[in-house]
Amino acid sequence: MKLKILVLILGFAASLNAQKAEILRGRVVDEKAAPIVGAHVFWMDKSAETLSDENGKFELPRRSKSTMVHVEFVGYERVMQTLKADETDLTIQMQTPKTLKTVEIEGKRGDNVVSTLDPRNVERISSKELKKAPCCNLSESFETNGTVDVTYSDAITGAKEIQMLGLRGIYSQLMVENRPDFYGLATPFALEYLPGTWLEGISLSKGTGSVVNGMQAITGQINTELQKPGKDKPVFVNLFAEGSGRVEANVHLNKVINEHWSTGLLLHGSMLENRLDRDGDGFVNMPLKKHLNGLYRLFFDNEKWCGQINIHALTERRESGQIADNQSVANPFLINIRNDRVSVFGKLGLKKLPKPYQQLGSQWSATWHDLNSTYGKNHYFGTQRSAYGNVIYATIIGTTDNKLSIGASGQVDDYREFLNDKNLSRTEGLVGAFGEYTFSRAKLGDDYNDITFIAGLRADYHNLFGTFITPRINFKYNFNEGDVVRFAAGRGVRVASPIAENVSSLATNREIIVAPNLKPEDAWNIGISAVKTLKINGSREARLSFDAYRTQFTNQIVVDLESDFRKAQFYNLDGQSFSNTILTMLTVEILRGLDVKLAYKFQDVQSTFGGKLEQVPLVAKHRGLATLDYKTADKRWSFNATAQLIGQQRLADRSATPHEYLADHHFAPYSPTYALFNASVNRHFSHFEIYGGAENLGDFTQHQPIIAASDPTSIYFDATQVYAPLMGRRIYAGLRWWL
Repeated sequence: MKLKILVLILGFAASLNAQKAEILRGRVVDEKAAPIVGAHVFWMDKSAETLSDENGKFELPRRSKSTMVHVEFVGYERVMQTLKADETDLTIQMQTPKTLKTVEIEGKRGDNVVSTLDPRNVERISSKELKKAPCCNLSESFETNGTVDVTYSDAITGAKEIQMLGLRGIYSQLMVENRPDFYGLATPFALEYLPGTWLEGISLSKGTGSVVNGMQAITGQINTELQKPGKDKPVFVNLFAEGSGRVEANVHLNKVINEHWSTGLLLHGSMLENRLDRDGDGFVNMPLKKHLNGLYRLFFDNEKWCGQINIHALTERRESGQIADNQSVANPFLINIRNDRVSVFGKLGLKKLPKPYQQLGSQWSATWHDLNSTYGKNHYFGTQRSAYGNVIYATIIGTTDNKLSIGASGQVDDYREFLNDKNLSRTEGLVGAFGEYTFSRAKLGDDYNDITFIAGLRADYHNLFGTFITPRINFKYNFNEGDVVRFAAGRGVRVASPIAENVSSLATNREIIVAPNLKPEDAWNIGISAVKTLKINGSREARLSFDAYRTQFTNQIVVDLESDFRKAQFYNLDGQSFSNTILTMLTVEILRGLDVKLAYKFQDVQSTFGGKLEQVPLVAKHRGLATLDYKTADKRWSFNATAQLIGQQRLADRSATPHEYLADHHFAPYSPTYALFNASVNRHFSHFEIYGGAENLGDFTQHQPIIAASDPTSIYFDATQVYAPLMGRRIYAGLRWWL
């Protein structure tokens, strides 16, 4: 019934558009009233734009009130003409410019900024910001960021995961160029599958996000934009080495074939073969790894169509666990992991539609992922075959103040998944339809919308769990271009892959118990945010941002390692589970070329374990961040320093573990508060740059993180309680070269 209601709503909205929209018609001429061909005509907010034809004529969808139309053409002065609400035809006369002295204007755009114009609460990380850290892959891209935290899943596999709005990264939808990717069997090491040099930028959207991308986002969406062949350098090489013995290389090869076609090849290879055991517990601190990764891209663009096709393939091998060379170890606890993956994905858009404000686009992908791994006595293996596609149609209702996007998506995931003798195989199918309405009001005389309201609704049918309705709303109000307040609320639903998303539980000798009736995870997210921009001495800028979010689960897959120390249990939530987070951040240009960022984050994350509501383990209630960036006036040298303060984290209850298996710090209910310091320097030349730096300058590590490391066959063996780095001070250096 709910699905029928949604279809009726979308059909009614589409029928509104079928009515003839009011059109503004006009003509662009020069001083002699001769037509100007190819003049760029657009509304000031760029919501609609077109070019004048051979007679100088143009058409634009009308706005619902008086606003300003802009006209540009090379060799003429720009025209900005206010249009009255009842005006339907006009003639715009352009003038050749007067001769002026040359004036050079220099602008500055932050490398990591919270947008004040986007309808949603979006933080953007540019490729320049990524260079301030080693950034050899996506997992190392957030070290100078206050929104996302990166943690280790356990003390053996080297797997990393993020936390956003106080919750694990599985609740943030990971996308590659607005397409869901790297879920299911790819989850444990997904953040390492996108090399840093491949990234053109990252957008962090807090809250449930757009219904266009699916129902899965609960705390936000992380979208990565990859380097485009037509924008990237024709040849680019990056070489990286770290004191631990880790080496990496990246090569980009791009070619613009002609005005319509461009192609690119992105290659990555990395390796670590040193067996490092700093704390002497007999286990390597970092897994031995060999990783090869490649992406081929082909782009096409003409007057009617635009599209792309991509082929991505990777293979990796990981070895970890006890150092088997030690003759005293009869049956060492070893971890061996092999991942092989191939995916083909693309986009296709139709540009030539009857009206200039109509858009039709599609995305699709097909993926094969094969996994074979052993974690001590556990054998975890499987194959995932996935296909995804969506179609989106965007138009306006009457005027460009009212926009409508409608579409449909489909996804199939075939899992052949096994844990020892347990068969976890299944086939999941998901089809959905969505509609998203956007109202925006352009403030007269300004190039932005002061009010924007977005209402989205989608209905999805899952072959195993039935129908889900996910509503979402976003509201933004700009007091001016730099000051904004936002409100967002919505529902997110996701189907978990309990073992793939919790492989750290295999780094124990516990019995793995997965409840037979697991339901989809379901939560509501609500949040407010605000940004205030201040001018300092008229030329420098300071920006203060604040946001507060609450995520409330109606169902969650609880990972319970405490109710029974002999078991790792996965079951449906029976009680409360929620996350409350507050983040405030200040960015300010102290002096020309010298920027400072300060951030503080409070996180209250609780869930019900075995009938008792408790703080979720390994989530710091308090976090702080300070960064200092300096770039010389000639832009040849750049320096970055980062300090992170990580507050106490609750540790799992160890009262049932015999004392001989515990170090002194294992008895503490909370981890200590600690700080991490990083620094980097970059020297830029005409066609290359060299860089270097150090992570964890204070050499702080978690001493002996593995419980019962001396007896890995014991039921008490546990490598999951990781709250701090396992590696100490890490020195690195690298070279970037391009043509």
